Amino acid sequence: MRQAHTILRRWLAAERRGGAAASERALAELLAWLPEARPRPGFGDRVMAAAGLPPTYSAVAAPPIWLGRALVAVCLLLTAVAVAYLPALAMLVARQLTLADVLSAMAQSLTAAIDYLAAAMAIGKTFAALYEAMLRVVTAPPLALAWLSTLVFSTLTLRWLARLLSPQRSPRYVPTH
Repeated sequence: MRQAHTILRRWLAAERRGGAAASERALAELLAWLPEARPRPGFGDRVMAAAGLPPTYSAVAAPPIWLGRALVAVCLLLTAVAVAYLPALAMLVARQLTLADVLSAMAQSLTAAIDYLAAAMAIGKTFAALYEAMLRVVTAPPLALAWLSTLVFSTLTLRWLARLLSPQRSPRYVPTH
C-alpha cells in the first residue's frame, strides 16, 4: 500500500511539473495498481457465503456452446445450397420473362413514381400555404413584440439560473494545495 502512495505522489508531482510523458508513465503505473474492473469468477458466491446465504443461480440456463456452433453450421450449409441453385433459378425466371414483360414493368414503375411525385408536390404546396399564413400572423408587430420579449425574458432567466446553480464553477483550473 505504501508503494501505491509513492506512485500516486510521483504522478501528482509529474502533473504539477507539466511533463506529459512522465505523468503518463506514472499514471499508467498507478492504474496498474487498481483492482480489476470485473470481479474474479465466484465472487458473488463468496459474498453470499460470507453473508450466510445460499448461492443463487439463474432460472434460465445458457444453451450449450455446441448448440450455437451447430446452428451456424446449418445456416452456412443452407446458404451454400441456396447459392448452388441460384443460377438454375435465374435461368428459370429468365425463360419465363419476355422483353414485353420487362418494358411493361418499367412503364408501370415510372407511372407509379410520377403519381407519387405529384402527390408529394400537392402536399408540399399545402404546407407552403400553411407556412405563408403562419408567417403573416407571426410577423405582425404586436405578436413579434411578444415573441421578442419572451425571448429576452427566457434568456435572462436561464442566465440567472445558471449563476445561481453554479457559483463556484470557473472555466479555469485552479489547483488547491
